[in-house]
Amino acid sequence: MTISSFKIHTRIVNNDNLMERSFRALCLTLGLLFLAYLYFLGTITFGIVERRALEAQAKELASEVSTLELQYLALSNNIDIELAETLGFTETKSARFVSRVPDAPSFAIRDHVVQ
Repeated sequence: MTISSFKIHTRIVNNDNLMERSFRALCLTLGLLFLAYLYFLGTITFGIVERRALEAQAKELASEVSTLELQYLALSNNIDIELAETLGFTETKSARFVSRVPDAPSFAIRDHVVQ
């Protein structure tokens, strides 16, 4: 056996530029954190602006609903027997109603009605 066959392969770690590599890793990490900060700050800002726009739209819709309710009340006050007859409605002479007698008393258990 020769000496070359017993040669041990070792890996030598070069620590000469360890501070430079650590500084670059730190700068890269800080840069990524800054970009993440800008992203989240922009997301929050645009969310606030969108919320304010939606609140303004909700106020406009509430105002429109209020106006429509007032129109409905004004129109419903004008309904009487004469208007119904002009639209073809007639008054019934004998009204029949349907009633249902339950077979057993019903009671509720949580969300389900049991009969």
